[in-house]
Amino acid sequence: MTETKAIGPFLKQVRYVRGLHLDDLAGKVSRSSLSRMESGKIDLTSSRLDEIIQALGVTFDDFGYRGMIGLSLYNEWPKVEASDWEPEAAQRVLKYYESLKEKDFANPFLDMVITAMSELLWVKETGAKQFRRPAIQAMNKYFKRITEMTQIEETIIEKILYLVPSRTSVKWVRTQFDFTMANADQVQPKQKDCLLTMVCSTGEQALIEKKYDIVDEMLADAQTLASMLTENPTVQYNLRALAALKDVVVNPSPETRYQFAQIIETTLLLFPIETYNYMRK
Repeated sequence: MTETKAIGPFLKQVRYVRGLHLDDLAGKVSRSSLSRMESGKIDLTSSRLDEIIQALGVTFDDFGYRGMIGLSLYNEWPKVEASDWEPEAAQRVLKYYESLKEKDFANPFLDMVITAMSELLWVKETGAKQFRRPAIQAMNKYFKRITEMTQIEETIIEKILYLVPSRTSVKWVRTQFDFTMANADQVQPKQKDCLLTMVCSTGEQALIEKKYDIVDEMLADAQTLASMLTENPTVQYNLRALAALKDVVVNPSPETRYQFAQIIETTLLLFPIETYNYMRK
């Protein structure tokens, strides 16, 4: 990779930490050109770089200050992403993003990360099953308008979906789903796959809450998204398992339990043997 192409990913992270999306920079640089620059597909001339830096609202001094985008946090995010995540890593992430806050400079992205990390740490400490109301409202205000997510946003969504009511998270899903359907040719498979995971997680949470109308809505959306992706056995399994599990909850009987047991039989490693044996009864 040439030196100019190596700048692309760096620019992308500056954009992320500023809480900006590609469309936010329209006017200075075209969306498609910026996307290609960030991915290293085209070289950056000095004039192009100057335009992008102006559009990002930073100076060359800011741009040269690597700490601004927190590259050191790349070693911390995997520790936060893990299912058994490390509170110490979350504390370091929180402290870093709090240090980025500027007086009289609104940054919804930073506010969202700070609120989410603070509340996740509170949940971890107290054993609470759900975010507190002000945090839920803050998350809803941010995510209900998001049509495409950064890696950081994806990580946070994954962490908080089971900590907010499904009536709230389904709004986030609907915004992204409608955008994806309207721009199906432009949305990348990775984004569709991420949305599919989000849809299934929301369906699972709705099932726990016995919001069966949301479960049905999420199953329909998941089937639509799955049809747009390359055949994936894991995806098909997840869809079948969620549908069968709903039948067990709504219509508990030996037949529905047996059908669910038939599905999980192929993945016994994911379930205790007692669960499988119970379902077989």
